[in-house]
Amino acid sequence: MENFMRRHQHPATPEEIWAILRENAIGMAELREEQRKTDLQMKETALQMKETDRQMKETDRIVKENALHIEKIFRKIDKQDDDIGGLRNSVGWLVESFFHARMWELLKDSPYNFNRCYRRVEFFDDCSPPNCLGDIDILLSDTEWVMAIEVKSFAMEKDLTRFLNRLESVRKHPPAEARGKKILAGFAAVGYDKDVCNGVHEAGLFAFSINDDLGKLLPPPEGFTPSVWDTAAAG
Repeated sequence: MENFMRRHQHPATPEEIWAILRENAIGMAELREEQRKTDLQMKETALQMKETDRQMKETDRIVKENALHIEKIFRKIDKQDDDIGGLRNSVGWLVESFFHARMWELLKDSPYNFNRCYRRVEFFDDCSPPNCLGDIDILLSDTEWVMAIEVKSFAMEKDLTRFLNRLESVRKHPPAEARGKKILAGFAAVGYDKDVCNGVHEAGLFAFSINDDLGKLLPPPEGFTPSVWDTAAAG
């Protein structure tokens, strides 16, 4: 965080910030496609290895060429991971900050009377001393309900799966702000990978889009029923 602050002593303009967010989302999509292509290439190579003895010499040449090609691709992916990884941490903090500031407005028409908002809320197991099991990016709270919200610059299916698993841990080991309350959940992102937004709604989570207007609640499909994790049932 200190390195990030030193690099940003002169705050960027809103246009520059959103340009970074868009580039990050595009870069993640391109990286995902590159990885899919690599996986396909490796499967094709495996099939080629099963060719007849008559083709073994040719197959060996192809495998060696493919190995070099795949190595180059992985080197490229590793470099993209390094570049995007550093950017993701900085951008992620900015996205959370912007989204956190707009929560009240985005949910003003909801039936929930959230009057408190927390960031990076940690939750712990029951050991002595307790171990931190993770954190919640944004946690909204009222007297009966809380809403745990995961914030991503670019959301993929694995991010949704991990968040759903974490919610079960939160139900079993709720932080003080959520103890004895019912948990709703939301997912917010600048960009969504294919079908991930639909998966968010199918899992009973509220979906948010973070855009140039800083955010909006995406309309759920007809018949949508939010999932509820009841901390009172923990034990």
